Amino acid sequence: MIINDYSPEETHGISVHFLHLVRRLRERGHTVVVFTTSKQLDSSSHRMWSITNVYNPGNRMGVFPGFRFYQRLFTEHWDLIHVVYPTVLPWFVLPFAAARSIPTYCSHHVDLTFYNKAYNSHSCVAKCLENAAACCIYVPTGCFGTTHAAPTYAAMRKEKPRYCRGYVDFIPTSIDKSRFFLKEETERAAERAEFCASAKLRTDDLIVLMVSRLAPEKGQEEVLQAFDKLVQLQKDRPWQLVLVGDGPSRSKLESIVEKKRLPVTFLGMLPNETLPPIYRSVDCFVTCSMSET
Repeated sequence: MIINDYSPEETHGISVHFLHLVRRLRERGHTVVVFTTSKQLDSSSHRMWSITNVYNPGNRMGVFPGFRFYQRLFTEHWDLIHVVYPTVLPWFVLPFAAARSIPTYCSHHVDLTFYNKAYNSHSCVAKCLENAAACCIYVPTGCFGTTHAAPTYAAMRKEKPRYCRGYVDFIPTSIDKSRFFLKEETERAAERAEFCASAKLRTDDLIVLMVSRLAPEKGQEEVLQAFDKLVQLQKDRPWQLVLVGDGPSRSKLESIVEKKRLPVTFLGMLPNETLPPIYRSVDCFVTCSMSET
């Protein structure tokens, strides 16, 4: 069973990751039941009670797993319950799973402390949310979670309460690296020419790519600062930065680019299936976040 706020129709890393994880597990014969916020449910998925995420209106946030969850939890056999963080549902899930001796896997995908600082400039608000997160998330997770995982051990040390009883592990990458390489250099040259034509770039440009939601926690402002210094230091080289994605910071980023006259191209939101050829076409890429998977 998977408890996941991040439904497949949302476009971000966690939703895409779990969309493919569930699909691959089912292809291998496993029974996977998902409780999520999605409006588009298959026969093995259930919709949780949810509200709009105030910090990301395009996403929904689960507030209660629903009575169907408890019916299935107590009447069926489960080998594992996977709770996807960040979520405010641990108190509704973990104690009941522990009561039935069902192991729980708690995967932490973002640094909530980093998010809190990125979105809340008032220290009072930030402190209140920090305490709320401790009560709603970290206390039940530390007391009842079986296994705790994060992208790195450093991230896990920040997310794991000192009294955490569970085993600690890290999340291995789910990226299929073979999709980002081509055997023939001619294929890559053709893809690069096609991409440059669509993005109105030259094939001899030095192209830096960043694919990410345009939001405070992603760090695009820091990327623009670093890119500005790079362009100033190497004025004789044709640098180009391409930002793929959309979000609340786009207008601010565009004003920075216009003010500093940086060679930056905004491509907006693109379908996931179009991204591998773009990655293969550029010279280098910037990681999609400062705080996440």
